[in-house]
Amino acid sequence: MRVRPRQRTRYVLLNPLGSMGRGGTSKSALAKTTPHIREIFELTAPFDGPDLDIAHIRFPNTEGRPLAG
Repeated sequence: MRVRPRQRTRYVLLNPLGSMGRGGTSKSALAKTTPHIREIFELTAPFDGPDLDIAHIRFPNTEGRPLAG
């Protein structure tokens, strides 16, 4: 991921096309595998910091983090 300072980007919202929350037709046609989604998470997580907020929506919770709070 490349963010240029002049764009003044403050956050990036990532919502992958996974099986969770998808309809039957789009689920089979568009869904990515859990390992693929995990790879996206691992590649983008290092960019999360004080100058850029990375919001990972609908990613597998493999770390067992709390869902709220």
